Amino acid sequence: LAVRWFYLQYRYAFKPSKYKPTLWFYEVVYGEIAVGGIAIMIQGLFVSLSYDQQSVAFWTIARGIVSCLPPLVVVVYGREKVFEFLIRRFERNHLQTDGKFIMELFSADVEFIAG
Repeated sequence: LAVRWFYLQYRYAFKPSKYKPTLWFYEVVYGEIAVGGIAIMIQGLFVSLSYDQQSVAFWTIARGIVSCLPPLVVVVYGREKVFEFLIRRFERNHLQTDGKFIMELFSADVEFIAG
């Protein structure tokens, strides 16, 4: 992760027109989430082996796996495809709610008085 960050920093340092701080931010956030998830999984394994508390270890490992899923999805499918999917889903929800609102306006028995 640190090598990738330094590579990005070196690559964009000499090309000011290609400087992308938002991309850096997202990569650092995804890295932080992934490292945190891996640390939680290791903690669950440690609890399982040291204290013999299988139920606590199971839920801790499951929480670590769930924490690693968002960065893994971004790595597998790509940042652009994930954002396009989320945008389509978000816009579809807005279209449905806007359509319901306009339908309620037209179906209401309210007299409008101009001026």
